Amino acid sequence: MRMSWAGTYIEFRPACSEKRMKGRHTMQSAYAAFGDKAARLYEVSSRTNRGSWDTKFAVTAFDIQASALMNQPPAKVQKAA
Repeated sequence: MRMSWAGTYIEFRPACSEKRMKGRHTMQSAYAAFGDKAARLYEVSSRTNRGSWDTKFAVTAFDIQASALMNQPPAKVQKAA
């Protein structure tokens, strides 16, 4: 898609596809590093002091994981995982 602003054409597609690719790499890195526990919360009971992984996808957990792994090469993350 091209848009004109004051006679200057701006191409939007490359930026969108670049963001999409970065998002895909970040998601792959999160799953490579955390496996089936990616985007899951670990909750500890104060009564028993035992914990377990939540089964639901947690956006907050994924935000933290993604921000830590963003702009990291997927091969480097997979090697370290």
